[in-house]
Amino acid sequence: MKLDFLVTIFASIFAKFKQKNPAVAGIIALILMVVIYTANQGTLLGVFAIPQWASEILSGLSTILLALNGASTSAYLPPGRV
Repeated sequence: MKLDFLVTIFASIFAKFKQKNPAVAGIIALILMVVIYTANQGTLLGVFAIPQWASEILSGLSTILLALNGASTSAYLPPGRV
């Protein structure tokens, strides 16, 4: 079916961005959230102003990367919880 093709594409994209360690995935997520917040505020740490076009690009790109960020957690869960 056509849906299987889309599922395969999305699964391969998510697999490429999956982190081996949940702590690393959490740190990456935190950094991306700070970048999104900074882009939405329009300033870098309240000191340097970011141009509007750069703010929109940073916000959009960080949001996409945050959505793709994930962790392989099955190795960290006790047996039977997977």
